[in-house]
Amino acid sequence: MFHAYASLLERMPGAPPLVIAGRGQLSLSDLDELVALGIEDRVTVIPDISPAALKGLLHEGSVFWQTSYEEGLGIAAIEAMAAGLPVVATRTAGTEMSVLDGVTGYLIAQDSELPKKFAKATVQILSGDGSEMSQRGLSRASEEFDSEVTLRRFVDVCRTLVGTERK
Repeated sequence: MFHAYASLLERMPGAPPLVIAGRGQLSLSDLDELVALGIEDRVTVIPDISPAALKGLLHEGSVFWQTSYEEGLGIAAIEAMAAGLPVVATRTAGTEMSVLDGVTGYLIAQDSELPKKFAKATVQILSGDGSEMSQRGLSRASEEFDSEVTLRRFVDVCRTLVGTERK
């Protein structure tokens, strides 16, 4: 993520700051890497953020980045889309289920070009694709992943399994 952000700043010096929020703290080696890349003054870390504060932070953002090696469902990406954020994420099994590449955001292959590809996708979003992706992400989150929608699908599957299809 840090290398991707440094690459983004090379392409777009006025890019929004990078905010990292979640559980835990950055390691000393992470902090050293921020300094080595010269981006420490552009990165804010918010450890152990409350769910309410995270929701507010998402609504203030421009783009949601997820650089995980693997994701189960990509719930964080779904939450970001529900907050109206386009997503740039590593291509994983989970993000392939949640993010529609080129529609609600971009899925980036996990290869040696990842930082440059993250930066390029983010520039595309910040320079024009973002508004449409934001709207499509909001729609996808509510139409496909809303708790009532997913509960109804679960119940329908259970009814099918026990032979009492919904009428």
